[in-house]
Amino acid sequence: MKKIFLLLFPLFLFSNAKSADLIIFSYDRPLQIYALLESIDRFVTNLNQTSVLYRVSNQDILEAYEGIKEMYPKIHWVKQGATPRQDFRPLLLQCISSSPADYVVFAVDDDIVKNYIDIEECVEAMEISNAYCFYFRLGDNITVQYNSEIPLIPPKRTQVKENIFQYYLNDGNYGDWRYPNNLDMTLYKKSRILPVFTTMAYHSPNTLEGNWSGKADLNDFGLFYNTSRMFSLPINMVQEDWINPCEGTFSAKELFQFWKEGLKMDLELYYFLNNSCPFVSQKPTFIPK
Repeated sequence: MKKIFLLLFPLFLFSNAKSADLIIFSYDRPLQIYALLESIDRFVTNLNQTSVLYRVSNQDILEAYEGIKEMYPKIHWVKQGATPRQDFRPLLLQCISSSPADYVVFAVDDDIVKNYIDIEECVEAMEISNAYCFYFRLGDNITVQYNSEIPLIPPKRTQVKENIFQYYLNDGNYGDWRYPNNLDMTLYKKSRILPVFTTMAYHSPNTLEGNWSGKADLNDFGLFYNTSRMFSLPINMVQEDWINPCEGTFSAKELFQFWKEGLKMDLELYYFLNNSCPFVSQKPTFIPK
């Protein structure tokens, strides 16, 4: 028994608490979750554990997810069951607490990473500044609010590290600069959000963000890179809990048909994109997987 203890103890001792987990929410969108995972592979470094909390509506889509699971076996895949409105909350809390990492990033399956993110660097900036959040979708290039005529004005800031800046959340003039509680790739310290997540009512990603956004405290600080590192591609909507604006470019059925035909999104069109809005209206093109 002593030898076994000596073998296991170093793994516990050196677990990387000062790191971040990534939790991705996905529903019936294998083509989009695959695109997100591809972009993460290319641009994101020093992540701790990645979990995908997903649900499907039929056997064909389940088989598509099973195929993606085989491509990404190191990911922690968590499937919702027959009562998703009941199991979402406990499964999410389980994902958050299943690793010793102090920080967490949430993402949805129509997000795409377009530029480099070093999670270790971001956690260090959070530790230095004691900021509430680190936005990956914001930067000096973000000057337009999706589906609105009101301009977004990047707020005054102070430098924390090279290419990383801090601002007072109340100084954000509108929209995304004043929206710290979101699921679009923003970094949080688990200890600061868990008290809300364990007491607030929600049953899906959209009800989680909708209810959580109403509890935002703007008397705190947010971080961002000088240029945004990801964006959302709202080409369709599959959930019915929240009316979110989207382009309606393709139906879920059409996108699934593309996937069955062996196609994927051509992400080269989006890498290093100089977008002015966190939500990009550009129509995707498809190439063979």
